[in-house]
Amino acid sequence: MKYKSLIILGVFFVSFAAIFVKLIDIAPSVIAMYRLGVGGFILLPFALKNKDLHKLKPSDFKLTFFAGFIISLHYLTWFTSLKFTSVTSSTLIICSEPLVALALGFALYKEKTPLKQFIVLLIALFGVSIVAWGDIYLSKDAIIGDFLTFIAVIFFVVYLIIGQNVVKKHSFIIYTAILFISAALILLIYNVIMGYEMLNHQPKDWLVLLLIAVIPNAGQVIFNYTLRYVKSSLVATSILLEPIFATILAVIILKDKIFLNHYLGGIIIITSVYIYIKQDKIKTKI
Repeated sequence: MKYKSLIILGVFFVSFAAIFVKLIDIAPSVIAMYRLGVGGFILLPFALKNKDLHKLKPSDFKLTFFAGFIISLHYLTWFTSLKFTSVTSSTLIICSEPLVALALGFALYKEKTPLKQFIVLLIALFGVSIVAWGDIYLSKDAIIGDFLTFIAVIFFVVYLIIGQNVVKKHSFIIYTAILFISAALILLIYNVIMGYEMLNHQPKDWLVLLLIAVIPNAGQVIFNYTLRYVKSSLVATSILLEPIFATILAVIILKDKIFLNHYLGGIIIITSVYIYIKQDKIKTKI
């Protein structure tokens, strides 16, 4: 019960990310840079003290840097999407990540996909289309945001595929510190080239930037900690609470409105991902 409560707390913390992005009028790439950079530098002292640091090979650094490039694209596209679409639509589409991973696994590695899982994938994509189709009638910009969110999901899955080999061999703290700092440096270069303001912000904006670097990242740390004591399927299933928490926070803090397409599409997406995770859990046991 203790670890389940911790996981729910972790999901609650992660759910604040989209809310914080909506609260400030700062370039999405700058927000992403601070979230990753502050998180990376918080972890850096622990990474430097880790005895496994010297075990990293040049190839590991190269792979981690490339993963950092991909994760920077994920946050750039996702945070940009929140400038166009609602928190509810964005977090619901983000929930489709396990099924996008299934599709990419088939496309890239020709991994065999059971018919049941393939059907679940199609149903989930139908749910995403309901969310997006309803958003077309709400705002022309909303569909752009939905599309960017889906691209962000693809980037995140690619990042997981690239990084899984490194994180299996080395400390997660070391990997995450290098990953986040690499991504932040890439975004720093991008922000300089684009000429975005990075320093001259209001005190309120600095507070939000600090919160977005600390609170959602704290949720990720909780997930990583609880993975030592619970099955990964439990953590994966609990992530489905994020759209619910994020939507409640958006209604309270941002005064967002929830529409029929969010209810219908949300139920289909969350149910489909839940069924997929349960099927995958059964397959693993076998």
